[in-house]
Amino acid sequence: MGESNEVRNFLKHVILKWKGSIIMKDSLKVAGVTFANPDGTNRQNIIKAIGVGFKTAKLRQTVFNGERAVEVRIGGALVGYVSKTQLTNPMSFEKELTAFVDYSHSKYHIQLTMREKPSGAEYAAMKALCLKAGKPMPAYDHRAYMQYWAAAKA
Repeated sequence: MGESNEVRNFLKHVILKWKGSIIMKDSLKVAGVTFANPDGTNRQNIIKAIGVGFKTAKLRQTVFNGERAVEVRIGGALVGYVSKTQLTNPMSFEKELTAFVDYSHSKYHIQLTMREKPSGAEYAAMKALCLKAGKPMPAYDHRAYMQYWAAAKA
């Protein structure tokens, strides 16, 4: 089954755009990524297992050391918290965001951003590619799709 012109054009656009820079506008740095979780598991090991790139992060309001806090979870695992200084930020509510996991200076870092919703054509093309390859869908974010397409073309 051949690719439609729409899918082919989409792929060209995505690959060209991926070669440019990804701007993490209005992002929040996740705090506490180098600490251990209450059960003793090392967050850096958790994040390493999750891998670099765009992921779906879930935020959950909780209490930590007697104060209001917002947990950041990826794949169900606690990877850090929204910084106390950012708790008034509109992104600091119970919802899903896009997380960008990066490795630099010998440790993993995570930034949170609002989702960049993919178009219907992007979603359909990604779903078809993942089904054909037998792989799970990446995070529901235009930037995650660009990353996935770039890796698939490499």
